[in-house]
Amino acid sequence: MEIRYAKLDEINKVTEVTQKAYAEPYDDTGRISGFTENPDLESLVKSGQIKILVAVDDSKIIGTVRYEFREDNSVYISKLSVLKKYRNQGVAKDLISRVESESRNKGVEVAKLDFMQEKNLQLFYESLGYEVKEAREHGNHHDVFVEKRIV
Repeated sequence: MEIRYAKLDEINKVTEVTQKAYAEPYDDTGRISGFTENPDLESLVKSGQIKILVAVDDSKIIGTVRYEFREDNSVYISKLSVLKKYRNQGVAKDLISRVESESRNKGVEVAKLDFMQEKNLQLFYESLGYEVKEAREHGNHHDVFVEKRIV
């Protein structure tokens, strides 16, 4: 498996993988109520505001993560997605590790992200060293906000 930056001509595939991964629940608690994509994603990537990493296996994108550097010297990680067939094989962990490594090399001190409490991902993020900072109701689910010092 290779982890690399997504190419501009792969943005549609990244969206497709993310949408498919989000539509396949990790457990029996249900699906995300709806996946929305930023219509300006390609221009945000071109400008460097958002970076996208992909995990590629046998020329196929099997996972992806997005991130952006914030003014508070943090990196915000979003849309971590791994196709169901490739889950529990270290793909998500490798994607997060790469984001943290690149962020650390830029002097970033904290990684932040949030996830749906109903998807039972808290143990996964805690195993990577993330600490829960807040949980709050958001429509028909709850968002959990976590952080990790990466310096």
